[in-house]
Amino acid sequence: MLTLVPEAAPTIGTSSPAIDHLIAEVLREIPGTVACGLVDLGKGNFIALETSGNHPKEFLSFLATTTQAFFEGDNVRTIKAVLDEASPTELSERRIDEITFRSSRLLHVMVRVAADPSVVAAVVTSRKAKLGFVLNATRQFAADPHLGRSKRRKVGTAELRKIRDVDELFVTEE
Repeated sequence: MLTLVPEAAPTIGTSSPAIDHLIAEVLREIPGTVACGLVDLGKGNFIALETSGNHPKEFLSFLATTTQAFFEGDNVRTIKAVLDEASPTELSERRIDEITFRSSRLLHVMVRVAADPSVVAAVVTSRKAKLGFVLNATRQFAADPHLGRSKRRKVGTAELRKIRDVDELFVTEE
């Protein structure tokens, strides 16, 4: 069941056929997937979400704002400020790029989208799923250029492929 949250659509764009295709591929590729979606960290809303069940709108809204808090909440910003003050660096800004956790029944993997770090790709599977497989598939999903801000308007097809090497996850475009 595709669940789009139209009133929560962020200003950076809404779901496109290419994004919907990618989400459908993740659901087919990873056994036991119960949800897959994209969260706009700026607004704490879903851009697109596909779930295996009917969930109340309040529950889905809570999930999106919780994801936002994990990556950019008040405590995260406070810790970053303390670290920046304690050890200033000229390197790229400090931020959380991935979060993985297990609940009593589910495995949650959330990864910032490479082409647009203000968006997080989230995959939720059964707890029995293989962590490495889910993590790699989610990273590959988050690395897809169709998820980037500038390319979100383009309609096309994309294909998830099995990766043989971690380096294949990080493709740069010029």
